[in-house]
Amino acid sequence: MPAPIDWISSAEFAATGSVSTRSFQAFVVGKIVHFVSAAKGELAWFPGWEHAERDLLHFTASEVPLGSIDDPFDDRDEGWRIVIFEDGGYVYIFEDDRPNGTRFPRRYRVPRDRYFFAWAAVINEFNPLVSVDDLFTSGDA
Repeated sequence: MPAPIDWISSAEFAATGSVSTRSFQAFVVGKIVHFVSAAKGELAWFPGWEHAERDLLHFTASEVPLGSIDDPFDDRDEGWRIVIFEDGGYVYIFEDDRPNGTRFPRRYRVPRDRYFFAWAAVINEFNPLVSVDDLFTSGDA
């Protein structure tokens, strides 16, 4: 398999740990989004995304962090970097403790559907879908 991203070797890509389909979840703890697993605990987080609870009020599925091998989602802040991309039905989450790091000591892959289900739960918590009927029949209308 060729290297999916020029700074990740094929061996590193193949050694990415899998996360159980049922155990992967996304949570907002305090003001920051965290990826967690029942078996492995905290997997990754977005420390530079302060006030996620405010931003998620208007968040939609099209804003879920995801990229491809050729164009990965790549976010970084002081002392942190996360790269997220999809390949072969899995979403790969690579995290490093340095903003320009390429070691990525934390690497996980999650089935694509589970990744989106976890985000859907977080989005629904902060920005729930409301039917038109409920919108016009609620006590607030």
